[in-house]
Amino acid sequence: MFVLLLLLFSFISFSNAIELGVSPPEVNISVFQGVKTCFNISVFGNGILKVKDVWSENESNLIVDYNSSSSDMRIDVYHDKEIKINDKGVLDICLKPNNNGNYYGLLVISTGNAAVGVWIKINVKSSIGTGFSVLEIEHSEKWLLGVSLILIVLLIFLFLRLKTRRIIA
Repeated sequence: MFVLLLLLFSFISFSNAIELGVSPPEVNISVFQGVKTCFNISVFGNGILKVKDVWSENESNLIVDYNSSSSDMRIDVYHDKEIKINDKGVLDICLKPNNNGNYYGLLVISTGNAAVGVWIKINVKSSIGTGFSVLEIEHSEKWLLGVSLILIVLLIFLFLRLKTRRIIA
């Protein structure tokens, strides 16, 4: 009888494993100051998960170095504080940095017993004070380059046509 009970208990599992994961484990963003940018994270697990972001002035792989809030860094962060998922879900995160520089964040996704994180690296470029961002100026330079090439081709065409008229006349 004892052996039968022992065999019965050996087939019963008492473990309560938690499956929790994220993808990607790291996000690198390059953005202009004052421009809102968004990305999403795939989250794997079950249940209600808490979401929190913490920040550091220096790049570090030590979680204890991430002890500042997004408001301390002057970064507006938008994400759900809790998400409910069954097997797989998507978490949308938006950031709007208000100062230029490099910022380092850690997005912590946790249950009551386990947590995973996503490293966030932001390179914030300042915009030019003319009201145009650097990105808009780069596009206008491409436009000017195209117009310049057309004008050069037109000048060459006119020069060759003028030259052929002098030969004929």
